[in-house]
Amino acid sequence: MNEEPSPMSSPHKNTPGAARRVTAWVLAALAYLLVLGLDPDAFPRVLPAGVGLLALAALLLSIPDASAPTTQTGDPSISRLPALCLLVFILIQMIPLPAGIGTITGAVRTSQDVAADSALDLFARIDPAAGTARLVTLTRNASGTYRIALLAMLVLLTAGVARHARQEARTRARDLILLVGTMTALAGLAGQLVIPQGNTLWWVLPAPLTFKPPSAGFPSRNHYAAFMALLSGLPVLTVFLSGKRSPPALLALAVPVVVFPASVLLSLSRGASLTLAVAAALTGIILATSGRRRALPVIAAIFAMALLLALAVRPVRARMATLIRIDRTHSFMTRMSACKDAVRIWSEYPIAGGGPNAFRVLYPQFRRSIASAHMTHVENEFVQLLAEGGLVGVGLLAWLAVSVLRSVRSRSQSDPDA
Repeated sequence: MNEEPSPMSSPHKNTPGAARRVTAWVLAALAYLLVLGLDPDAFPRVLPAGVGLLALAALLLSIPDASAPTTQTGDPSISRLPALCLLVFILIQMIPLPAGIGTITGAVRTSQDVAADSALDLFARIDPAAGTARLVTLTRNASGTYRIALLAMLVLLTAGVARHARQEARTRARDLILLVGTMTALAGLAGQLVIPQGNTLWWVLPAPLTFKPPSAGFPSRNHYAAFMALLSGLPVLTVFLSGKRSPPALLALAVPVVVFPASVLLSLSRGASLTLAVAAALTGIILATSGRRRALPVIAAIFAMALLLALAVRPVRARMATLIRIDRTHSFMTRMSACKDAVRIWSEYPIAGGGPNAFRVLYPQFRRSIASAHMTHVENEFVQLLAEGGLVGVGLLAWLAVSVLRSVRSRSQSDPDA
């Protein structure tokens, strides 16, 4: 009699898939160390090798697992193809190509390539032995795009690990995230209300100078608040979607449920406060679509309590009052100017954009406002994506977002407790 394989033993049988994932991790780590250990001036010489390592890692991840069912409901592999396509698009932007490759680079870039080509011709006449390289990259910031490629690869690898991990490992990872988030939130509140941390991270490490004071382990209070806003829905979802819990466990979860939104509001960050409202709405939508509609009044009460608690503090109340006339604030005018400049960048690089993380390089050429002498990012991810990724980047990211939502929806319908 042949026995059917046990579902619990299937993860251990896919050793080739596990070996490919480990190899991809190693290659991505080598691509990172290749640049980390070298002088910045050596980056152009190691760029092809780093791009090759990342491309090989992406190729290994694109191979489907032989033991994985092809019609599994809610299979996260639904979003694997668009994620890989987005990563390949980033890698292509760093591949040296012939100068003046056509309209894909935009009129401004083509004219600059022609000018550089003419300068190289003149240089060759002076020193023929020097040679004249005629290769350029699509991105205007190769080192910055390389960093984005490393981050994208890290996200893809992490998603792959989570997809193949056991439920117990996922639960532990979630609890670890909640623990780190709670420690960060409490540290930020302590630094703001009890023991000022000055211009340091965690009261010990010197922090880089920014317009906003540091908070906990973040160099800017706005970054700290945005991090806490993104995490604010996790403890609530853990309470209502992870099955029965003991009273001590529920009491422990009550701390991040209250502290996360309160830390956002007390940070005085208006953008993070708006993000918190969006997170609350998304949390309610997830619970409603998972058959947990009875939890919605509880969630509304939790966020209402956090809001009332924060508004009882005069600085928070005064800060939130500025949202009524937000168009008159310096922050709003600066960001609107940056958005307009980013749209001008996109108009000159409409198809493939200026390259991921290239806004900081292109901004001085297109800046028409005196609101800010130097900006490294637009303060609006959607507009920055348009400027740096063009229509191709926007389309690929939209494809990835739709695929992820489809995967989450199908998974929640098949298993509400997943």
